[in-house]
Amino acid sequence: MEFKQPFFTVIVPVYNTEKYLKDCLKSLISQKFIDFEVIIIDDGSPASEFGSAGKIVKEIVKDDERFHIHRKVNGGVASARNFGIDKAKGLMVTFIDSDDWVDNQYLSKVFEKIKEGEYSRSLYYYRSSYLFTDGVSEINNFKTRGFKQELVNFSLIACNVFISKELISDTRFPDFRPEDQSFYLEICFNYLNANKEPIKFIAIEDKGYYYRQHESSYTSLNLQNKFYHQKNMIKTIDYLENKVSPPIYYKIILSLSKFRQKTYLENGFQYTLKRKIISFILKLLTGWYM
Repeated sequence: MEFKQPFFTVIVPVYNTEKYLKDCLKSLISQKFIDFEVIIIDDGSPASEFGSAGKIVKEIVKDDERFHIHRKVNGGVASARNFGIDKAKGLMVTFIDSDDWVDNQYLSKVFEKIKEGEYSRSLYYYRSSYLFTDGVSEINNFKTRGFKQELVNFSLIACNVFISKELISDTRFPDFRPEDQSFYLEICFNYLNANKEPIKFIAIEDKGYYYRQHESSYTSLNLQNKFYHQKNMIKTIDYLENKVSPPIYYKIILSLSKFRQKTYLENGFQYTLKRKIISFILKLLTGWYM
């Protein structure tokens, strides 16, 4: 398979993570698969004892023309990722957080899987990953249930996923946290509505992504919030109701799901529709109701 454009675009937002950026860049330089570009977005990071993102990139990648750094006014991770999407030239797009890193076969294993199918109709993801906390690495089973389950449980992270630029189209990350679920759900339902068939979800049965969890990481700061999950779901549903044009049954299930989350927040108990809601959205994503 030969392509005139880069096969992969790797988008790396940077904000106050200069301490870890070298590890991220070194892991990308060492990739066995070489047909990729890396778009690094310095999202207005203030001066750091570890040096500026631009200086670190120049030091590590030197004259490697596959790496491109852009500096912009601070707008948050969603804004930085959207900036990267606008600049992306690759056929497939993936996101890596600048305090994380990847195995040197991270891209090559995905490429081998992509050769087996139609990349323009599929979303690829690693089944599991590594969680790196306080210098200790352990297998992170966060995604072992599968991408669709993580998506409808509103517990998805943007990284460790590969999707074609064609599928992304005009979809962009919304300007609120967490933005990941809204981004992927919007893509999935827009595709379903337009093509009357679902996007294929294809797992790579391996591990290659190292999530670094530290005291200032977004996940660490927010998982301590008792109602974090419920608030995320309500924000995502509110956003999707205004962004997509789903069939009437999806509108009904969105309303039921939001009611369930608000009930939990206001009264402190789980509404019994949870399983039915998750099951219904899964069926929509797999096209069972089309």
